[in-house]
Formats: sequence, structure tokens, C-alpha cells
Amino acid sequence: MGTIWFDQSASNIRLTDVTAKQVTVRSDQLTSLAISGTGEISRLVLAARSGDIMLDLPDSCPVSTVSIGDGSGTISFSGTTSAMEITGQHRTVNVNCSLDTLVISGIALSQNNTLCLHGFAV
Repeated sequence: MGTIWFDQSASNIRLTDVTAKQVTVRSDQLTSLAISGTGEISRLVLAARSGDIMLDLPDSCPVSTVSIGDGSGTISFSGTTSAMEITGQHRTVNVNCSLDTLVISGIALSQNNTLCLHGFAV
């Protein structure tokens, strides 16, 4: 398993049947992100500068850890993951799934973030 990196020029990302140790998204303006098919991603890092994303992970492609970094926009998340880390600032994060671990760093708590947990269970 390797690493996939999307730089500032990536805006429409579709991952199908991907197995990777880490996928990092650093877009300037992320307009869409879709994950489908079968596979496994150990770590998904969402650190796009701006953009609203609705990410619904299929059971056939679990992501072990979702890490949400700096940037503006709303990230709405549902699907299969065991851990989420919110380390960035200026985000609205909607979580609609069960998690084994939720980490919110100190800077994330104090820097204009909104966290909404729907049907959340730990």
C-alpha cells in the first residue's frame, strides 16, 4: 500500500477500488470527492483550502482514520470509519456514523469550528 497526494490543482476527485496507506487532499478549491468500489484506505487527510464536501463511504471501502485539517467549508461525513481527528480551524464538520475514537485538538476547539454529531455513538 502506498500514498496518494492531491495538490492544490485537484478539484474533482473520484477514487474507485483504491487501496492505500494514506490519501491526502490539499486542493485550493475542492468541489467534489467521491470514494466507491472496494478497497481500503488507512488514513484520509482532508486539508483542502476551501470547499463543501459530502462524503458517504461505502462499507466495501472502509477508511480507518479520517483527519480533517485547516480550511474553510463544511465536511459532512457518513460511512465506515473507526477514528476521526479534527485538527484544523474554520470548519463545519457533520458526523453521521459511529466512531471508536474522536480526537479534537486544542486549536480546533478554539478556532471557529462547528461540530455536529448525528446519531453519534462511541
